[in-house]
Formats: sequence, C-alpha cells, structure tokens
Amino acid sequence: MSAPAPADPTGAIDVERLMADLKARVADRRRMGEYDAKVLDLPFDAGLGPDASGVPHVRLRLETAYSSKPVLGRAITAAKRIQIRSFFHFLNDAVTQVNGALASMRAALDAETRSREALEDRVRELEAELDELHAAREASEHG
Repeated sequence: MSAPAPADPTGAIDVERLMADLKARVADRRRMGEYDAKVLDLPFDAGLGPDASGVPHVRLRLETAYSSKPVLGRAITAAKRIQIRSFFHFLNDAVTQVNGALASMRAALDAETRSREALEDRVRELEAELDELHAAREASEHG
C-alpha cells in the first residue's frame, strides 16, 4: 500500500496523486489475483444512468437484445428476447435491489456530507473565536 499523502494546509485534494495511488493499489491487488481482469475492464458507467432526480441507477437495457448478424440475426434476436422474457422478473428484482442499495448509499453519503459541512462551519467559527481571543490577549499585553 502507498504512503498516505501529506495533509494540504488549504484542504485541497491532489486528484492526480489520488488517482495514481488508486491505480497502484489496483495493480497490486490484480497481481495478487484479487481482481478479475474481465471485471476491471468494464466501463464504470455500464448500465448506470441518472433517474428523474439525477441519481445514478441501474436499469435493464432491453434494446441491446438484438443481433445484426447476416442470415441468422433475426433468429438470434428472437432467442435473446425469449431468454430475457423468461428471466425478466428475476433480473428486474435484482435491479430493484441494487437501485435500493444505491439509494441508501446515496442518502448516507448526503447525510455524511451535510455532517462534514456542519463540522467545517463549526471549525471556522471556532477559529474566528480563537483569532478574536488572540487579538484581545495581544491588545491587553501591549495596551
């Protein structure tokens, strides 16, 4: 595992360093056989798209069940559609569960973000109070 990045006094995140660290960790785990190359080569947004609220969710893309092969294309498309219909309820249930988990994770992330922002506001208030106390102490020592 890589060494943690030193804290930036401005609070800025070095995205390039973060990505380099993540890539190094994935490469290490891939070498140890923990990650299947087929899974890691999938695009991150495969099957994900925002819903009406803009939150990413998984959806079944039935429009991808076709074949454009010459001669056998129509038969292959028919076979795919029969398979989809036979598994639709099972797949739809899985998608519903995944979307529920994504929604729960998003709600937890939003709550954590609000909590962090409230703590940051409180830290700024305390820093301002501390600056005032330092200024008052300095004024009384020199005054």
